[in-house]
Formats: sequence, C-alpha cells, structure tokens
Amino acid sequence: MFAVFDVRPLRVSSTRFAWSLLDKYQISLLPCDIFGNSGCGLLRFSLCEPDEVVAIAAQHICEFVRNEFGQ
Repeated sequence: MFAVFDVRPLRVSSTRFAWSLLDKYQISLLPCDIFGNSGCGLLRFSLCEPDEVVAIAAQHICEFVRNEFGQ
C-alpha cells in the first residue's frame, strides 16, 4: 500500500524534494515523474513498514517541509 504526496504547492520538483529528504532524514520517497506527466510533482510513500516506523517518518517529513519550505 502507498500514499501519494503532492509537492507542487511547494514549488519544488518531486525529484529535488526526494533527494533532499533522503540526504537530511534518510527517508526515501519515489518521485512519480517516472509514471509520466500525470505523476509530475507527486511522491510515492510506502506504507509497508510497521505503523510506528511510518508515523516517525511522517513526523520527519512534516519537520522537513516546515524547515525547508516554511510550511
């Protein structure tokens, strides 16, 4: 199962977002650009880990967005 994040409101490419998040938090998201134009600006997040791991990753992603984009 996967969740999809839309980063277009942040005015950043999904690839740049994914690489920055990996660099700063060691969290890997898949840019959906590889699925064609309809996937541009979207990131796929796997929900296959235990709930506790997913919750921590989600907290880190929120922290990353606040710190990097002031959101």
